[in-house]
Amino acid sequence: MMNFWERITGKDMTVARADFAERVKGLPESYQRIWAELDEEIQRYSDLTGRNLIPIMSSLLEFFEETAFDHEDVSAVIGEDKEAFVAELFDQRRPIPNKSYRDKCREQLNRNVAKKLGSQ
Repeated sequence: MMNFWERITGKDMTVARADFAERVKGLPESYQRIWAELDEEIQRYSDLTGRNLIPIMSSLLEFFEETAFDHEDVSAVIGEDKEAFVAELFDQRRPIPNKSYRDKCREQLNRNVAKKLGSQ
């Protein structure tokens, strides 16, 4: 059970990510390489905290562990298009644009400053 402080600081996510990293080390090299590539792609679907990614990444890792145990080739498992595979995980056609929360705040600040400067 996660307490308030762990939720605020994101410690629970840090622990989960460390657990994922340990589990990935037990996978074949090809799976490890694909995991790293998919991890980058998955980050594009993050919400503000990234907390929405943990259950999806956990399920993906379980899937990888099962298919690796069955000696299936990772390319046959996910297909050729990694972006489409990740989009399928999130049941979306397009990822969230590569804008971080900071980028969105910066754009809003720039709009507000432009309005203020334009009105003077």
